[in-house]
Amino acid sequence: MMRYAAIAVSLFVAVINVHLAATRPVHPLVTMRRGIGIPWLEQLILLAIPNILIFVSANEDLQVSTRFQLAAAGWIWLLVQAGLALYVLYHP
Repeated sequence: MMRYAAIAVSLFVAVINVHLAATRPVHPLVTMRRGIGIPWLEQLILLAIPNILIFVSANEDLQVSTRFQLAAAGWIWLLVQAGLALYVLYHP
């Protein structure tokens, strides 16, 4: 269940970022940063990493504390990205 929620949040963030890139291409949180130079690939990586953390946290071979830390880190990462996307969407 947590995996599907993480995918849904990632898709939500991706849709907002695509909308922002189309409507406000000059906003500093949407434009290219000093990363790899390809905005959609950078967004893909920034959304893939927390999903990988959440997927790995479902591995029952890991210790419970490790699983919790991975899941918490992934969810914090996703929620911060969602919060930033919503902030940019509603504050021009």
